[in-house]
Amino acid sequence: MDPRIREHAEIVVDHSTGVGPGDNVVISAPSVAEDLAVALHETVGDRGATPVHLANDGRAQRAYLRSIDTEELSTPTHAEALYEESDVLIRVRAEANATEQSDVPPEKQAAHSKARQPVQEVALSKRWCLTQFPSQANAQLAGMSTEGYENFVWDAINKDWAAQREHQSRMVDVLDPASEVRIKSGEVTDVTMSVDGMKTLNDYAEKNLPGGEVFTAPVVDSVVMDAAPDGSVGGDLGAARGLFLTTNAAGPGVVGVLAQFYSYTVAFWVLAGTIVLAGLLLTRQYLRA
Repeated sequence: MDPRIREHAEIVVDHSTGVGPGDNVVISAPSVAEDLAVALHETVGDRGATPVHLANDGRAQRAYLRSIDTEELSTPTHAEALYEESDVLIRVRAEANATEQSDVPPEKQAAHSKARQPVQEVALSKRWCLTQFPSQANAQLAGMSTEGYENFVWDAINKDWAAQREHQSRMVDVLDPASEVRIKSGEVTDVTMSVDGMKTLNDYAEKNLPGGEVFTAPVVDSVVMDAAPDGSVGGDLGAARGLFLTTNAAGPGVVGVLAQFYSYTVAFWVLAGTIVLAGLLLTRQYLRA
């Protein structure tokens, strides 16, 4: 077994979830991440805890969702009961086929997520960690070689997270008392947003591994774009201006819908992705000028 996998498991167990004697632990992992599942079981056993293994299989999930009628989807209360009796939940993400569920209707996937919301709420009340295993399908999705992706993932995971937490706390000290953030690049990108009263979080890989982020969120309706001219139509400037104005106007509604059917994490990243995309379009226009 690659020694980096054992180190990965130890970080999940000791740093991210603090597994100790007597803990009941649920380890959910697909077969493609079997080595990490084995290392997690070994490490959990070393700490005197008791694991239960769940197979998180994309093919099986696809088969279920394609066979069941949407109106028959219901909350899996037996899974909810398992989580209620557990102390720690560890979920490993890795794909054998990154597009396995591409032919499952989006509305059915949304209904399934909504039915599982009570289970998700119980899970989030526990000590939990979501981590990534570098599978070949994920490497392909990233446009990288298998070895290159493995190095990329484990370089991001296997590090001194206590030192990283201290390093990132300096950014928190700058951003948390701030009332406004301005993003400016060249002569065409100029975005201002209010963060007044918004909490700044230091992600040092307790819940998500890898972590390494310091983040906050803008106040609703506070994103203002000053750079792209009003007369911009077509091309990158027009598209960017449309994205910014749409985000400003429709952002609250979109966030509400996504949060209801998926989660606030999904909603936040969709909103952030739209802003980043608009910024990239403006930057590309600037480089072409």
